[in-house]
Amino acid sequence: MAELVDLARTKAEKKAETDRWEKASAEDRPDYPYGLNLFLDYETLKKLGMTDHDFDAGLPVTIHAEAMISEDRVEVINGEKRHSISLQVQKMAIGQGADKDVAEKFYKKA
Repeated sequence: MAELVDLARTKAEKKAETDRWEKASAEDRPDYPYGLNLFLDYETLKKLGMTDHDFDAGLPVTIHAEAMISEDRVEVINGEKRHSISLQVQKMAIGQGADKDVAEKFYKKA
């Protein structure tokens, strides 16, 4: 599996967004872009064997997922091509603990 990459926005990226959209300070901007948020509803949590007692907001978790590219887009903004994709997650394992433990849970059902 590929190495995990930290996708947190830099101070310069947060400042550029702040300058572009509003007058709030860069420190008030979220560390990660909105598009990186993954929402798991009740039914999905049930399928993953999780309950509301398994996790608390603010705690780190490890996820392994298999997804299909559901959309491939190219936009031109100020003359610059910007590519983006949408992913439809199809299989997932999530848990606290060592990366290896979550991977074993994911791949034993494959």
